[in-house]
Amino acid sequence: MVQYSLVKYSLFFGLWLWISSSHLFAQRVPSVDSLEAVIATLDASTERVDAMLAWTNLFYRSDAQGAVVRVEAAYEEAEVLDYTLGMAEALRLRGMVYTYQGDYNEALIQYDRALELFSLEGDSLGSGKVFNNFGAFYYNQGNLITAQRYYEKAASYLMLQKVPNELGKVYNNMGIVMRRQFNYQKALEYYQKALSLQQSVNDLSAVAGIYNNLGVIYRNLNDNVTAREYYQKALEIKIELNELAGIGNGYNNIGLLYMLEREFDLALVAFEESLAIKADLGDPQEEATVLQNIGDLYLRQNRYDLAEEYLSTARSIFQENNNATAVAAADIYLAEALMFTDRLDRAEAMLVDALDIVRAEKDYNLQVEALKTSISLDSLRQDVSSVFMHVYELGVIQDSLFSTQRAQELAAQQSLLQLDESERLNQRLIDETNNQARRLETEQETNLILRNWNAFILLGLTLMVGLVIMLRRQQRQNLQYNRQLEQKNEEISTQAENLVLANQQIIDKTEVIEQKNRDITDSINYASQIQRAMLPMNVTLQAYLPEHFIFYQPKDIVSGDFYWFHQADGYLFLAVIDCTGHGVPGAFMSTLGQQALLTAVVQQKLREPAEILDALKVIIRQMLHQDKTQNQDGMDISLTVINPKQNQLKFAGAKHSLLYLCNGTLNLIKGDRMSVGGEHWAIEDRFSQYTVELEKGMTIYMTTDGYKDQFGGPDNKKFLPKRFHTMLREIHELPMQEQQFRVEQTIRHWMKEGDNEQVDDILVWGVRWEG
Repeated sequence: MVQYSLVKYSLFFGLWLWISSSHLFAQRVPSVDSLEAVIATLDASTERVDAMLAWTNLFYRSDAQGAVVRVEAAYEEAEVLDYTLGMAEALRLRGMVYTYQGDYNEALIQYDRALELFSLEGDSLGSGKVFNNFGAFYYNQGNLITAQRYYEKAASYLMLQKVPNELGKVYNNMGIVMRRQFNYQKALEYYQKALSLQQSVNDLSAVAGIYNNLGVIYRNLNDNVTAREYYQKALEIKIELNELAGIGNGYNNIGLLYMLEREFDLALVAFEESLAIKADLGDPQEEATVLQNIGDLYLRQNRYDLAEEYLSTARSIFQENNNATAVAAADIYLAEALMFTDRLDRAEAMLVDALDIVRAEKDYNLQVEALKTSISLDSLRQDVSSVFMHVYELGVIQDSLFSTQRAQELAAQQSLLQLDESERLNQRLIDETNNQARRLETEQETNLILRNWNAFILLGLTLMVGLVIMLRRQQRQNLQYNRQLEQKNEEISTQAENLVLANQQIIDKTEVIEQKNRDITDSINYASQIQRAMLPMNVTLQAYLPEHFIFYQPKDIVSGDFYWFHQADGYLFLAVIDCTGHGVPGAFMSTLGQQALLTAVVQQKLREPAEILDALKVIIRQMLHQDKTQNQDGMDISLTVINPKQNQLKFAGAKHSLLYLCNGTLNLIKGDRMSVGGEHWAIEDRFSQYTVELEKGMTIYMTTDGYKDQFGGPDNKKFLPKRFHTMLREIHELPMQEQQFRVEQTIRHWMKEGDNEQVDDILVWGVRWEG
């Protein structure tokens, strides 16, 4: 079989070139010229075809043009030799080459033809590898659901063949799909399966790749300690194998982790190691990617000149290599650097250029990033109308993404039907082979069967005579009874027809209801994207509040809780808001709340928190016409205004409090017992205002009621403020990212212990003041 030959020649080349090496030769990759020399020594044969296919499999990424020539030659020789499996593998590798070159339609054609030939030959291993290729294809198209279905098909074929390394690749791919869908537990299960399989065959390079993927999962789970352990394991293997590309990627991954932890010095060391290796490899675009990461690092440190220098260099390299989408991504980063050095016009020009590129390339994901950065820029310029214009455009793109995904799913379903037909053909061929084997066994047993045939015939005739006598007697007894049943059956038949008609009407109505539910859910998901886009961008918060965390967990898809940040005239405005209700009603109120805050702070230019809340009370009443209606909707707010130059904080609260810890002492400032809007408090009632002198290392917390109101624990009670305060005393000296992890894990464990679902939106904002 072709798969065996590919393995055979890969091992042969490795042994031939590195027989004196102390490392595992199966993990090394020979040179192009060396393989060319070996192939030249072979005459036209299936072995020569397999050797050329092995060459293509090893070098199609590094020498795409050579791979095209080599795989075409392999296919032609296999065709002359009537070597069907060689032709099938050549078609599969053709599909991989076309995919790498971006010719996706042609790639699908080659995969379909390969699968047909593998099926005709009854080769489950080859079919499983093609299904894996299909999965990768749809994954790269962003169609995760269809990709997962193909990976499952691949796994079902490869499990029958007992090929641990190929099955391990599929499980690894399935883990990646689960990670992209944020199903981290399922992703971990698949990665562990893949790891066990690749370790069983000592495929160190594959093991290193899985270690990297496990590191990504734990990084997303905020378990940076475990993430670093896996990244380090992967890097050690790559160093052992002397795989320079993998070593460069390993240092880059570790650098990204250190940057996330704000260990900027260590991150820079790792990035510089990665940069040196990628420069030696002579891959300018990989080098530019690391340069862009270093630029992002300096951006997080507010070292905008250095950030601009590295990002500009990366952009130039991408431009020289005609990588338009990478240029656009660099423009988005550069715009962020320019925004914080008061070069807003140039930042806007960068974003306009980036949007032009990604629209032309139809890269919807980068369009989303560019629009989010534009929204942040609009906020800095206090351009309220542009904020809503960009949010609207963002919504249109999300609609387009939904439509594209549905079209891909329909196309994939049609393809799967065709694949099912190929599977049925394959099964028929397998069944025919099994039938031939059974016929041979039958011939061997025929003589023995014939010896007893007469006895069986005699016994059978005796039984048949007795059966006929019994049936005739029973028939006479039942004839009269059957006539009586006929009339009953007619009545039942009429009733059944009526029931079928009624049941069909119920099914029709159910389908309409289910479709409406799907439409409603899609709309709410789209609303969630818009709502999250209107929240402050992380890069903005990092620039002004380097030491902070936000734990934001809506009860439903959309939320009635939201957080708000604004900077103007040297003041920092931080607000945590809990609107009436949650879900869709709360989301509507949150939109009004953001508009009201912009009106008070941007248009009315109010700077004192109590004055802002007083103004909000009037604005919300006017928006909802509460003087003329029975509407009782409103919101509870913690509003903090910080003057960094004076190290001073001012606070006002509407049914919300402010917590801060200084020198280990917890201090609580209670807000007023009236809401903004909702209950009809008198207009002349004024909110109170409090002032706190900030000290270096002081930690400040604002929260909605959702965290403290969650049910759980051994007695299934509310978490309550007392436990919340105790938790803050225990964690307030930890790094902010560690605090966020502890806050999340504490409430999740609390709810799980009481076997409870979340009852309200949750929002906690913590800030450490560094002066």
